[in-house]
Amino acid sequence: MPMNFALLERKVRMDIDMTQMKGPQVPPAQIAGLKQMAMDRLACIVLPDAKAMEIIFPALAAYVEMPLPEEEAAALNKNFKIHKTALGKEALDGHPCAKDRVMMTDEHGQKLEFIVWSAADLKNFPLQAQMNDAGAIVVIRYQNVQFARPDAKQFVAPPGYTKHKDLLQLMEAAALKPGANTPKKK
Repeated sequence: MPMNFALLERKVRMDIDMTQMKGPQVPPAQIAGLKQMAMDRLACIVLPDAKAMEIIFPALAAYVEMPLPEEEAAALNKNFKIHKTALGKEALDGHPCAKDRVMMTDEHGQKLEFIVWSAADLKNFPLQAQMNDAGAIVVIRYQNVQFARPDAKQFVAPPGYTKHKDLLQLMEAAALKPGANTPKKK
């Protein structure tokens, strides 16, 4: 699933188009329902210092702020021991990359293993990471990498957006919007 990704002082923003999701865990009817409620495009902002995240729905001019799940908040402060093993070199989207197996071990001995492609011409930025998650191969791939500092305004909900106490309240408000349950005319 393609997404835009920005990083500023440990804050992370991901712009997601849910209609691009594929796989058995995302039935097409679910995507159609999100689209009908104008919830198919969203921005997720992770705020580690506040141990919170904001989920923003631009088409609804609405957002919800939620606490980060404890496991995710704890992971942000873990110290990992990192071990790299060179696997070779490959080109990815025209970028010469070092391909490495990366093993990250936390203070409790839990291990995460990735294969990472780091682009030499992009300051060794990890253009692609591949890992196994519950038997499925997950690939994260970055394109159009830019090193310009993003605007701080990208990491807060826009002024004038309605803040809801939780996702359920936001979904109820979306369902009550005029035209929310009527198919769009082409």
